[in-house]
Amino acid sequence: MNSPFLHPKHAFRFLLLIFMLLTLLGSACSGSSTDATRDVVLDDIQVTMPAPTVEPYVFRTSASGAITVHGTMIVLDPMTIVPAPNDSIFLVEIPADQPIAGIPQFTEGTVPQADVDERVGEFIFTDIQPGQYAVVVITLGGAQIPARFQTTQTYAIFTLESSQVDTTVEIGNLTLP
Repeated sequence: MNSPFLHPKHAFRFLLLIFMLLTLLGSACSGSSTDATRDVVLDDIQVTMPAPTVEPYVFRTSASGAITVHGTMIVLDPMTIVPAPNDSIFLVEIPADQPIAGIPQFTEGTVPQADVDERVGEFIFTDIQPGQYAVVVITLGGAQIPARFQTTQTYAIFTLESSQVDTTVEIGNLTLP
């Protein structure tokens, strides 16, 4: 039987034809090389992460018949005056029958100490009775520094009245120094 495919000349053509068909089929399956490609940039990637949940700070509350004093401490120059650790904001009573000649020195444990949310500087004094008071901070070096009202830069000295019992008195933003 005389088959044209058995002849070496024809066998080479046959193999070439099969190679070309396989190449064309492979190109068709993988897509054309003329397809447009898209550059991926950082804006194209979206990562959704849940927002961190921060538990709200729970402040102590005053007993009935007392006043709560609320404010925020802003440290203007933390390189110069750094508050000591352990919520070092105190409320020092200033005798009402004496002119204010200065803020009296005190010993920790003898005056009310603030409950402080260290993350934001928010503080509360609880169970305070009517009277005249100054807010004082003990620094890392042990100095007792009077805080100032942010708006007026005067010492944070204020009077609590008997009409303010069972309320929260806002003293606003205080600064140090």
